[in-house]
Amino acid sequence: MPKTNTRKRETRKSNASHKTSATTLMDATQPGADYFLNLSDPLELSAQDYVASRIATVPATDPLAVSKEWNGWIRFFKKCESGDWRVAASQAPTTNRKTVKEWMTQGSDSLLSPPMLSSPSTSLSADTELSHVLSSSSSSASSSALSPRALDYMRSEFSTNFHAFMGAPWLLSTGTNVDNVIFQYTMTLKVESALHSFVLYQTHLLVRLFEEADQDLFQGYLKQDNSHEAERPLLEWKQKEVMRYSAGPDKIQETLLCGWKFGDEDGSLVDINKNEVYGFRESLHLTMLVFSRLYREYNNELPKYQSEAWYVKRIWDDLINNLVIYESEWLEFDPGEICSGASSLRQNENRNLETRHACGSKVDGLITCKKSKYEIGAIEIGDIDDGSTGTKALKDARKLAKLLKDMFEAICSHCKPEVDIRSELRVYGIIISGLRIQFLSLRYVQGRYYHLKRERTMVVPSNWDEIGIRSILKLVSMMLLFRERLEAMSKLVYNRVSPDNDDIVRFMSGLDQPDSPPAVHVKTLSSPKSISKRRREDAL
Repeated sequence: MPKTNTRKRETRKSNASHKTSATTLMDATQPGADYFLNLSDPLELSAQDYVASRIATVPATDPLAVSKEWNGWIRFFKKCESGDWRVAASQAPTTNRKTVKEWMTQGSDSLLSPPMLSSPSTSLSADTELSHVLSSSSSSASSSALSPRALDYMRSEFSTNFHAFMGAPWLLSTGTNVDNVIFQYTMTLKVESALHSFVLYQTHLLVRLFEEADQDLFQGYLKQDNSHEAERPLLEWKQKEVMRYSAGPDKIQETLLCGWKFGDEDGSLVDINKNEVYGFRESLHLTMLVFSRLYREYNNELPKYQSEAWYVKRIWDDLINNLVIYESEWLEFDPGEICSGASSLRQNENRNLETRHACGSKVDGLITCKKSKYEIGAIEIGDIDDGSTGTKALKDARKLAKLLKDMFEAICSHCKPEVDIRSELRVYGIIISGLRIQFLSLRYVQGRYYHLKRERTMVVPSNWDEIGIRSILKLVSMMLLFRERLEAMSKLVYNRVSPDNDDIVRFMSGLDQPDSPPAVHVKTLSSPKSISKRRREDAL
């Protein structure tokens, strides 16, 4: 005991020299450096105290990252010339993810307090059945809730982004503040939702948050999309070309053997560009030929439970390339695992040279405006078809909601200052689950919020018979309509971001204003799990 006390007194006397010799070699910008710089005695090193210090500073810190940080610091101090730092490090235990997670759980109540909800201008009534809404959406969004710290981070970030908004709120004619009602609901969610990025999805759950008098008004805003952008029907001559293939398997085979170069039987194509007609016929012929060969290979009945690569290679790749992209002067398609430039732009918004560059969210395909190079569509693909409300489908919808919003904002931020494209702009998504395909669109509604709408859900039939062929033709028609909408948006974006003569004159006269952020903008939430992953990569 006397020797120990003597040693402690000597340590205190030489504490300054210890810090000088060891901590001057430290990189103070490394995660966790503050704990060691503020430590009064090297012999008081404590893994549990270090963990408490880290999660008090960064609540959403990942246990694995903290464990790696601590072990890295111990290795560092073992190499120090200062005896006490080296001795303390040699006596200190290493940690692992499980131990750190237990310490975090033990200290969760004392380290963190739940975020406060702001008071909305209108309160929820007792008969809103909020608890039912919460349980329904929470269980469908994910199979497991977030950890307490990730949950706290998510709510804190959402609240910060919500209150940073400078535009006008979404008000109903009754005076109800829709933004505040949805804010209150979102702050109670225990899993990440598209709502945390200010995107409305599964709106049938949200309707029940409002008083009965407000429900129709709220739904009215969501339905305005139909009246604003009427379905663009296929031209009549294109409809006739599609219906050539409405027949049984034998008749289809005869039609395919005849090829696609045939004359104008009824004279209805006299005024149509011949190259356009031939291009359309060829893409349609190639598509039906792919289906015919596929079904014949499997005796007219598709196999079940194939891999994602099988579905992509045998069905969806041909459909997208032949019907959506084929010979389009307005669209480009980048297949495969690809990073979104719009997502990267948002994630690197405040980046400097000290911060690692984020590549952006990865998707299975991007559709881009060929002339302006802006992203206007994204595709997510999976091999499991458990319906539109399956876990994989819902997670893909949440991912696309965030990504499409990033695309939307990237386009708006580069439009001419005097142009407001928000009311007209749409961006699109596709979710493929085995033989099932969902078509999605995203638009701006009011206040802080956007609406991700499920336009259509269709399924490739299992059998190659007359009924199955009609189902395929309906899917083909939807793909063609989808192309029409994408091309219309590509033209709109190209016109709105390109300068006209007045813009050039203003620029030469010195009257042009520098680019500024859009008038209405709320930040997309970075997923807590994504943040944890980046921290693991940056750990010692």
